Amino acid sequence: MSLEAVPARLMERSDLERASAAFREVYDWPTTVLGSGGPPFRAHDLTSLRAHAFPTNDQIEPTRFTF
Repeated sequence: MSLEAVPARLMERSDLERASAAFREVYDWPTTVLGSGGPPFRAHDLTSLRAHAFPTNDQIEPTRFTF
């Protein structure tokens, strides 16, 4: 599967804290927000545009989803 999306860099503290909470919940990776999202990591929010699903053994054609 591939995804086409528009990224938006997270700079506000509340957005970075939301991303930090997601890292902990999804990956069990504790992070701490320091400053305004600079190095070593930059967090982005993705707005999905389209997804492409490619055939497997029992499928015939690829499928495209538009959001």
